[in-house]
Amino acid sequence: MAGSSALQMAIADPDDMMLYSVRPDACPQNFLQPYVSLFSYCLGYLVIAIGAYGQLPLLFKILRYQSGKSYISIANITTLFVTTTNFVVYAVNRNLPINTWGEFLLQMALYVIIMNLMMLYHGRQRYAVFFMLAYFPLMVVLLWPLVPDVVVSSLMIGNFVILGWRKINWLYKCYKEEGRTYFSTKTSLTLMNVSCVSRLLTSLVDTGDSLLIYFYLQECILNTVLTVQCIHYHRKRQRPSLDRRSSRSSG
Repeated sequence: MAGSSALQMAIADPDDMMLYSVRPDACPQNFLQPYVSLFSYCLGYLVIAIGAYGQLPLLFKILRYQSGKSYISIANITTLFVTTTNFVVYAVNRNLPINTWGEFLLQMALYVIIMNLMMLYHGRQRYAVFFMLAYFPLMVVLLWPLVPDVVVSSLMIGNFVILGWRKINWLYKCYKEEGRTYFSTKTSLTLMNVSCVSRLLTSLVDTGDSLLIYFYLQECILNTVLTVQCIHYHRKRQRPSLDRRSSRSSG
C-alpha cells in the first residue's frame, strides 16, 4: 500500500518525510492509486450484481409460464447470446479481471438456458440437443490459447457493430413511437446508464484495454442520446396534463 511504503521510506530516511511535509508535490504520484483501484474493484462487482438483478426476472418468468413466445423476441435473445459469447471469449483470451466483465458471463449462461427452454417448451427438443452439442465445442475452440489474436479482436469489433446497430435501432423506434414503449420506468434508464459509465471506469482503471474502452465509450454516448430522447418525450406527454391543471387552478 502507498501509506505503508511512505512510512518505510520515512523510517529509512527521515529527511524524505520532512521533504514530503514541506513540499506536497514531492509525494509519490500514485498515492491515490490503491484507493481508486479498490473503488473500481468494488464497483465492478456492483455492476455484476446489477446485471443479475436485471436479467434473472426474465428467466423466472419463463419458468413460471413455461413459455416466452409472447414477450420474448427470438432475434433479440439470439443477438444478446452472440454478443455476450463474443465478450466472454475476448475477456478470457485477454486475461481481463473478472470484476470488469463478470456480468457477461452470467448473461451468456442465462441466454443459453433461455434458448434451451424456448426450444423445449415449443416441442423442439432435438434442436436444443444439437444446439448444445455445437455450442460447447465451439466455445472450447474459441477459448483455446492458440486462437489467433486477429480472431479474438474481430469478435470484439463485431460487438461494436452489432450492439451499435441495435442501439441505433432503439433510437429510431423511440423516435417513431415517441418513447411510449421504451424504458417506461426511471429505474431501467438509471441502471443502464450507471452500469455503462461504471464499466467505462473499470475498463480505464483495471484493464487499459483500448477496444474495451472504445466499446463502452460508444455505449455511453448512445445511452445518453437515448436517455435524453426518452426524457424529452416523457415531458412532452406530461405537458398537456400540466396545462390543464394550470388552467383549472387559474379558473
